[in-house]
Amino acid sequence: MMRILLLLMSSVILTGQPKSPEAIFGFKVGADYKLADYSQMLTFHRQLAKNSDRVLLEEIGKSSEGRPMVLLYISSPENLSQLDKWKKISGELALARIDDATAKKHSKNGKAILWIDGGMHATERAHGQMTAELAYKIATEETDEMQKIRENVIVLLMTVINPDGMEIVVDWYRKNLGTPYETTGPPVLYQKYVGHDNNRDWFMNNMLESQAVSYKLYNEWYPQIVYNHHQTGPAWA
Repeated sequence: MMRILLLLMSSVILTGQPKSPEAIFGFKVGADYKLADYSQMLTFHRQLAKNSDRVLLEEIGKSSEGRPMVLLYISSPENLSQLDKWKKISGELALARIDDATAKKHSKNGKAILWIDGGMHATERAHGQMTAELAYKIATEETDEMQKIRENVIVLLMTVINPDGMEIVVDWYRKNLGTPYETTGPPVLYQKYVGHDNNRDWFMNNMLESQAVSYKLYNEWYPQIVYNHHQTGPAWA
């Protein structure tokens, strides 16, 4: 699947500069009274991958309500052209079935694999929004820091791990904006079957979302860092 993806991407001529989340959404991420929905997020993802040779997009499955679940690979173009190599190194290090000499060689020659996701608990709204800005920053910023990250890290970024929940929560918020119910949560589960307990499904993998993500984490990439976002703070933060 990844080889097919790379071949398709290599045949695409970049058609323009990547647009920022603000250009796609019509407002800055974090603006008061504004939330992007999942359809807008998909539009942003797709144009970012289309217009940047530092980004690949892969659909890794469907949500419980049938929405596409997408994963962004962000790194240097050279690194992205060798994803199978970095995946193999990461897997061999994680499974620990190689000798010490090979492990040391892999540690020296491999790339750090970093997984970041947002939006698991859809009423914790901030991280499911800001990950779009993060994707844009990693892909486009020309600081020494970001250049070093792209050279040395394969970033696996799933900006929204619970697409159905984002649609439900954003739709509810928009409909109730300016009313006494503006800060309430939707009166339905924001994951069709398990709601807030979607992150308790990691040990059972009953949900389609958990299955799609777990396959990438534990059967393909074995990332050294997994950053699963949550949000705490004052009510309605």
